[in-house]
Amino acid sequence: MTEVARELPGFSKIPEPDLMFAAGGLDKHPLRGLLEHGPFGLKYGTPATVRFALIGPTAQLRQLRSVVAELTKGAKTREVPTYYPDYPGFENVFRTPIAPVDDNLVFSFPDELDIHARR
Repeated sequence: MTEVARELPGFSKIPEPDLMFAAGGLDKHPLRGLLEHGPFGLKYGTPATVRFALIGPTAQLRQLRSVVAELTKGAKTREVPTYYPDYPGFENVFRTPIAPVDDNLVFSFPDELDIHARR
């Protein structure tokens, strides 16, 4: 009789799965798939805008606002352009714009509560 192996192999190689996008589009690369097909949820409709609420230490709120503003802008690929497509901005990728940050949705807490600043 032959003995049955009872151990799993140390590693296995499986193919990278396709990601699903709008209109049945498939791609292995998330940004390329979004650019070519749009987000999977497009069939359910898109919101008129995406709104952000910001919460953070007082000293960091300006940086949070700049991150939101940066999402709306495009970015050129610097490394490996054959793999990383240029980022054309949030609205072009997700098919819906980012609304300006509403001051009523900005919440700060005292800087002394920032656990990262205490390190």
